[in-house]
Order: sequence, then structure tokens, then C-alpha cells
Amino acid sequence: TFLEPGDEVIQAHPSFVRYESAAILNNAPCHLVPLTIDWTHDLDAMAAKINDKTRLIFVCNPNNPTGTVVGKDTFEAFLKRVPAKALVVLDEAYYEYACDTEGYPDSLEYIRAGYNVIALRTFSKAYGLAGLRIGYGVMPSEIAAWLDRSREPFNVNLMAQSAAVAALKDVDHVANTTAMNRSGKAVFANAFDALCLTYTPTHANFVWVDVGQNCREVYNALLHKGVITRTGDVFGAPTHLRVTVGTEAENFKFIKALEEVLSE
Repeated sequence: TFLEPGDEVIQAHPSFVRYESAAILNNAPCHLVPLTIDWTHDLDAMAAKINDKTRLIFVCNPNNPTGTVVGKDTFEAFLKRVPAKALVVLDEAYYEYACDTEGYPDSLEYIRAGYNVIALRTFSKAYGLAGLRIGYGVMPSEIAAWLDRSREPFNVNLMAQSAAVAALKDVDHVANTTAMNRSGKAVFANAFDALCLTYTPTHANFVWVDVGQNCREVYNALLHKGVITRTGDVFGAPTHLRVTVGTEAENFKFIKALEEVLSE
């Protein structure tokens, strides 16, 4: 809707791969701005990349794959540097895991205030409806009207819509999911500390951990033990893994497998 050939996109790196893909599909150069040393968005560096051709700026909050968040004060300072011709897309796929974090920015507040902000959320994470492929965006009505003109006519099916409406009412499920996630993160943190592994404090449902050796080899060894992770080499981090928090049994299976792999 908002990109033409020659327009430009800005995103952090590493972050969700679909931003750059969307830019490439629309013949728009995408500026990949490295994260800070603590794996957080460098909004000052991203703001410095803004020019007259900038149309979309993606901020993944919490960030995938690192689980870090951009704070309210930092984001508001950044937002004031964004010109009216650019849209800030806040990808909040992991919102439910982070919304209680002190200083986490309220995207809806900026939309109500009239900023060119689009908030994207999904039912694929905390709500558990990943297979139905449904999410939603919140934005100023004028932006929504333009998106509605260009969206595909059959983009969301009735079953998915019905399930999403029901999921919004199921507050107990989300509360249980986020509670289980907090518990699982603590288990991971204790295990990584015991193994002397460096990891990034996360506000999502996964942990970004440095296993201290070739992540592809560790990944393959874990795979043979029935554990699937995500390698960091595709994100430019050759010794990192992204590990999703699961059930209690799944978490301990991963930890046991990791201990075995690292000791081999």
C-alpha cells in the first residue's frame, strides 16, 4: 500500500525477516540497522537513517529473535524525529508477554494522539491460534482505509475470525499462558547460569542464548535428541540459539539435551 520503487524502509538487525522481504518485493531499499551491544533496537541510529524517501520504519517490540524491548521514553523521543511522510510499524506479536513490563510503550496511546503509527498484533502466540493465521492491526482510520483498498479479498476466513473473537474473551487462557511462560523463563535462566552461558533477558516467549560454539552444530545435535531450536547464524550470530519456552516437560527435555550436547 505505501511503498513504490525508490521508497525506503528502515528496520533493526537482527529482527523479523519479513520486513526486509516486504521491502524487496516492492523494490524498496531496506536499511538494516544493527542492534546495540545488548541486542536492543538502536533508535538513534535508526532515526539517523531517515531521509525524504523513508516510508516505513519497523520496530519489533519485543524484538524477534532477541526478546528485548524498547522503552516508552526512548520510543517517544524517536517518534518525535519521524517525519509526517513516514509510517512507524510497531510489531507487537509478543505483546501479551511484555505489556506488564514497567516502561513498555502503549502503542494505542500514540495512535489516539494522531501519530502515524500502526500496531500489529497476532493470535499466534499467547492465544495459541497459530494454525489459523489471524492477527490484526490498529491504526488511524485514514491509514486503515488505504489498507482496506489494497488488501486481498479473502485474507481471513470465517473460522479464524470466530476463533479470534472467542479468544479475546478467554482471559484465563492468556493469564495461564503468560504465567507458564514466566515460570519457564526462570527455569531457562537458572539452567543457563549453571552452564555459564550468556543469555539476553527476554520479554517474549523465547530466549536468545549464546551457547559458546558453532550454533549449527549444537542445533543438529539437539535435533537428534528430539529438540528443535532456531539457529542464530541466519541472524548474523553464529554462536546463538533462539529457544522457545514450552511446557514444564518440554523445558526440562531441552535443558537435559543441551547439557548432554555441550558436554560431548
